[in-house]
Amino acid sequence: PPRSTLFPYTTLFRSASRGVMVLRYEKRTKLYGAKMNRFKTTVQEETIDDALLAVRLLAAQPEADTTRLVLVGHSLGAMLAPEIATSAPEIDAVAMLAPVARPLETVISDQLRFIASQQDTLTMEEQVKLQAELDKAAQIRDEVLMPSKSLLGMPASYYYDLHKRDQHAYAKSLGRPIFIARGTKDYQAPQMDYIMWQDILKDAPGAVFRSYDNSFHIFIE
Repeated sequence: PPRSTLFPYTTLFRSASRGVMVLRYEKRTKLYGAKMNRFKTTVQEETIDDALLAVRLLAAQPEADTTRLVLVGHSLGAMLAPEIATSAPEIDAVAMLAPVARPLETVISDQLRFIASQQDTLTMEEQVKLQAELDKAAQIRDEVLMPSKSLLGMPASYYYDLHKRDQHAYAKSLGRPIFIARGTKDYQAPQMDYIMWQDILKDAPGAVFRSYDNSFHIFIE
């Protein structure tokens, strides 16, 4: 398949077994993370900008059905999908796979606690490291951690930028069909967040929810 000049390592599939044309690309931070200044990187540069370029590139393909253009996001991409779609009138519907509804630092805290709970024992060093990350997450929640301090490799400034983005409001006002899915064994986007999205979109026409039994975060058993 041809490569896009706009997206290195991007593959544009012009035909597929089920008749769906797909544009899938590597996340910018995966390819160029070492060249990016993480202290100045937000989800705008990391995710949103390239998603918008991808939508416009796909919509420009002569064989694309531009009346059925769907944005599919997974995990963080799913959480940001309503904001991305708001800026892309070309998009006809949104699929949010394993989205979280709570602040990212809160979800991370729950993930860390869950992972620790699966260990038979934690060494003193592991306990200290765990508590340090939990403390930083709590400080980010209260916006008192220095912007340059990091939680799981990302500076507090990254999380503060997310605080300014009301994904619930974007989703409620989108006015286009939304499909939300999760795996029943997904601890990274747990049942709590799935239920929250159901409540957030209870009055939204075209909102559909589905859970997949025995599936984890990437929808495999």
